[in-house]
Amino acid sequence: MKRILITLVLSSVLAGCTGDPIMPGGPCFYTDIPGTATIRTVTPDNSSSTDCANTMTIVYDFAPDDSTAVDRYRIPSWSDTGRTFTLINGKNVPDGWAVKEGMTPGSEHPCLRHEIYKGACTPVIFEFTDVDTSDWEDYCD
Repeated sequence: MKRILITLVLSSVLAGCTGDPIMPGGPCFYTDIPGTATIRTVTPDNSSSTDCANTMTIVYDFAPDDSTAVDRYRIPSWSDTGRTFTLINGKNVPDGWAVKEGMTPGSEHPCLRHEIYKGACTPVIFEFTDVDTSDWEDYCD
């Protein structure tokens, strides 16, 4: 009985973290820090862990709109630089989709740094607010 109870509790916590943890009412709550993400590099993804044959690795740097926000980060050890943009499934993006979304070296995108303050989900999430990820699969080769 004790094992079943522990399994149910763990399952419900993990299930809550697999959805969109940013949504109010979910199991995790975040503080939003607005800023800009600047694409540093876009290079072919040569890894074998991809669903598409034509994926790209996109590396970006985040800068908060308020430069003093860095002093108030809840998780300052989570770097703003050298981040890799991935889809919700943790995969790199198809090349044509990246071009369609304007994700090219030097491009700038409004971005939110979400820092967790309650819950057990990912501590920091970066969200490109001008990027639509709904159709990325249409660009897979």
